[in-house]
Parts: sequence; C-alpha cells; structure tokens
Amino acid sequence: MKNRNFILFIASLGIICILFILLLVNGNELRDLRNANEELKLANTALSEYKDRIENIEDEVVEDEEVLEENVLLDKLVNQIEDLIRENEILKNENQLLKTDMIMTLPFDELSLRIIAEKGISDINTILEDLNNNNDLIPYEGVLGGTMTWWPTESILLNERWVLGYFEDGHINGYGLLHYKIDEGMRISWELLDAFLFGEED
Repeated sequence: MKNRNFILFIASLGIICILFILLLVNGNELRDLRNANEELKLANTALSEYKDRIENIEDEVVEDEEVLEENVLLDKLVNQIEDLIRENEILKNENQLLKTDMIMTLPFDELSLRIIAEKGISDINTILEDLNNNNDLIPYEGVLGGTMTWWPTESILLNERWVLGYFEDGHINGYGLLHYKIDEGMRISWELLDAFLFGEED
C-alpha cells in the first residue's frame, strides 16, 4: 500500500514537473509570439507609412506632369497671341495704306477746293482736325472705360459740305456722315446726318 502511494506520489510529481516545463516552454513561445506580433504591428505601421509616402510622391509626380503640360499649353497660347499681335499690326499697316490710297484717289474736284479756299481754309486737313472739338456728336457711348472720339487721320473729306468721319473708343468703332459749314470767321459748324457701328444691324 505504501509502495503504491509512493509510486502515485512520484507519478504526480513527475506530471507536475512535466506541466511546469510545458508552461515554461509555452510561456516562452507565448512571449516570442507576442514579440513577433509587436514586430509585425511595427512592420505594418512602417509599411503603411511607406505606402503613404509612395502615394504622395506619385501625386507629386502627377501634379508635376500636369503643371508641365499646362506650362507647355501656356507657352503655345503665348506664342499664338504674339503671332496674332504681329499679324494684327501688319493688317493695321496694310489697312492704313489702303485708306491712304483710297483718300488719294477720291474724286475731290477743284471746285470744292476753291470754295473751301474762298472761305479762308487752304489746308483741308484743318476741317478734319476740327472734328476733335465735336466728339459730343458721336451718338454712341464708349465701352469698357473707353471714350468715343473722332479720328481725323481716318476720316474722309468728301466735298465742301460732307465728311465721312471715323470714330472709336479703342474697343468698338464706326463711321458718321456729317454736314459742315464754314462761316466768315472760318469757324466750322457740324451736323451729324447718320452714323453706324461696325457689326451693327440696320
């Protein structure tokens, strides 16, 4: 009986030792598992930060490419504008030459010149320049801050009675048909007969 109890005691003690050893082993494994888990969490955090950095870099690259494309487009537009400005200047010069040629070839007869000269005006440009004193005759208001004025150099003296006056404000322009009179004191009076803006419908 005593031997049996002793054997049971020894067996129980052995089982307890085995359990203790297993607990130690499992504890170490659990600790290692926890450490590995912490390291995994840190690795995941670092990976997330790395992904965010990559996405930010990709966004910056995309933005840089978009900015580059916009700059290329802007350069093209600037070049087109400069080309249009040069072309516009060329057309203005050609237009001025055509107007000059047209004025030079208008049939301004000797009788009209003599009538004007008899009233004391030897230079017919004096009549056109007097238009500058009568901008109030222009029946249109300026736009975008512009002021409507007659342009003597663009206007045409038709005869001793009529002038085809050109006016503009820097944005819109047109012509007016005017009747003028020269009194004995060489003062010129004006009357607007009709006017129109370019692009205006009847």
